[in-house]
Amino acid sequence: LAKPLELLVPCFSNYEVLYYRIGMKLYDWISGKSLLFPSRYVSREESIRRIPALKPEGLVGSVAYADGQFDDARYDIALIQTLTECGGEALNYARIVGFEKASDGRLMAAQVQDQISHRRLTVRARAFVNATGPFSDSIRQLASPGIEQRLRPTKGVHILLPVEGFCNGDALLIPKTDDGRVIFAIPWLDRLLVGTTDDEATLQDEMVVKREEAEYLLRHLNRYLAKPLTTDQIVSGFAGLRPLVSSAGARNTKKLIRDHEVELDKGTGLISVLGGKWTTYRAMAEDATNAVQQYLGGSVAKCITLWRLDIAFHQVPLDIFRKNLALAPKRFLISQNRTLTSPRLWSKVWLPSRQKSSTASVRRWP
Repeated sequence: LAKPLELLVPCFSNYEVLYYRIGMKLYDWISGKSLLFPSRYVSREESIRRIPALKPEGLVGSVAYADGQFDDARYDIALIQTLTECGGEALNYARIVGFEKASDGRLMAAQVQDQISHRRLTVRARAFVNATGPFSDSIRQLASPGIEQRLRPTKGVHILLPVEGFCNGDALLIPKTDDGRVIFAIPWLDRLLVGTTDDEATLQDEMVVKREEAEYLLRHLNRYLAKPLTTDQIVSGFAGLRPLVSSAGARNTKKLIRDHEVELDKGTGLISVLGGKWTTYRAMAEDATNAVQQYLGGSVAKCITLWRLDIAFHQVPLDIFRKNLALAPKRFLISQNRTLTSPRLWSKVWLPSRQKSSTASVRRWP
């Protein structure tokens, strides 16, 4: 499900080498014990060897730093499997269409409609958590009509291209675009994944990759390549919405922080998880669970999922398991969970995605 990844930042002057080396060393320092491996300078020759598609003219070298890569779709399914194994109920293609409230205004039930059969069912609970990403404001307003919107969704697109020239599996980071953003070019499932954009959007916008968005990505990527790529070479693409939390005075969405916030509506008791991102999902879930315990009047119990290898039983081929075990740093813990049944092995993987909850805030409304 996860593996370490090294990203190269091409440098075309000694100043860029110094600038990005200092920046990456600060990144190493901030990472602390969570650092997979330290950043380092990569010579011009090694940079071209590792990414043959790089433009050699003027290239001084590159600065490489460590990150992690995971299969988000498989990991999502793994989390759902873990939920059901722990006694939870998972329901897809279902939409909340209304709430029932007690005499004091607090939520006591949710009306859910099956989007396939169109049948409705009532879900009763002592607490409700709204963790619906860019649709969080819709649920908040369903519970409290007229409540202030908190999100500023942005649209991000990715395109997939032929992976030739990135044959060694190393990723490329374009550190700065014309409008001050970053772009990644990462080998992914035998394609080159390039993204992303960051433009303000609404829930009504169609989530498709537009020609100007694809051209924007290629324009900046091609500045670093020996042979430019064209829109005709795009194999596929996808787009989605980011649930960014609005901030006073921030006119440009790229300046909005990606941290999350847990909000408790004191009138209805609705707990909303706003903002955040995939890589901090476990911290978001812990903060939301703590908020539920506080809302119900109990003490906040110590989280049991921080260091436990609980995430997702999944079946993997034995040769892949051995390969990942050899590649994985010590901090990517892999353990055998069931008896070996050749040629397959039941295993589970722990992803150290926990970040300190201090970056999140609990906001009470009003």
